[in-house]
Amino acid sequence: MKNVLLAVALSMAVPSLALAAQGGQGGAPSPAQMVQQAQQELGLTNDQTSILSDATQEEMRAHYEINMRYLSRLSDNDKAAMNQEHMDAAKKRQTRVMGMLTPEQQSKAASAYMRHKSEAEKAKALSPEQ
Repeated sequence: MKNVLLAVALSMAVPSLALAAQGGQGGAPSPAQMVQQAQQELGLTNDQTSILSDATQEEMRAHYEINMRYLSRLSDNDKAAMNQEHMDAAKKRQTRVMGMLTPEQQSKAASAYMRHKSEAEKAKALSPEQ
C-alpha cells in the first residue's frame, strides 16, 4: 500500500516538475526524461524510480488503449481527415524549423531525417505486429 501511495504521489508530481522545468519551451519532455528529472530533483532511490517508471509506463499504455478504443469507432472518412490534419501539422512544423536553419544545418537535418526515416521503415518491416 505504501508503494502504491508513493507511486500515485510521484506520478502527480512528475508532470508538475516537467512543466516547471520547461519554462515555456515548446514540446513536452518524454516520460523517461520526466522520470529522470524527478529522480534528480527529488532524490529518489532506485526502487522509487522503478516504481515511478512502471507507473508512468502503465499510464501510457492505458492512454494508448483508450485512444485506440475511441479511434476504432471513427468512420474511415474521419480517420482519413484526422490523419491528414496530423500530416499537415507535421509539414507546417517542418517548414517552420527548416526556415530558421542555415543552409548547412538544413542539409544536416535533411540527412538526419532520411536516416531516421529509413531506420523507422526497417524497424516497421521487422515488427511482428505489422
